[in-house]
Amino acid sequence: MRADGLVDRVQNLYAAFDKGDIPTIIAALAPAIDWRVNIDASLAGADHPLFRRYVRAADVPGFFEALMTSFEPKGMQVRGYATTLDGHGVLVLLTESYVVRKTGKPVEFDTCHHWTFDDAARVVAWRGYTDSAAELASLR
Repeated sequence: MRADGLVDRVQNLYAAFDKGDIPTIIAALAPAIDWRVNIDASLAGADHPLFRRYVRAADVPGFFEALMTSFEPKGMQVRGYATTLDGHGVLVLLTESYVVRKTGKPVEFDTCHHWTFDDAARVVAWRGYTDSAAELASLR
């Protein structure tokens, strides 16, 4: 698949998330995957299910369950897409807005998502880069 096709694929996955259509996202994953938020595992709270490493597509719904249990999504503003030089990845710069369910406080995180695809255009890795300290603090 051409790199511009991968950007379209990622856009469709975000549209599915916006609709709460997690099964569509899971269906786009390869059976073996490396799905995780980039975080220092030694930080207090880093054992929260949101920050676990998921290595099987069948387990990734646990990530979304942790996300939805902790945060009420209020929108994502994509600021840009870029493809990686190897033609297998898409980087996405975005701002994610949520309300913390535990406190009712609004939060916003500037993040970067790195999607990696195999030759069949299945997601084989997803990495979220965020201000993990701020995210952890919002969960306390």
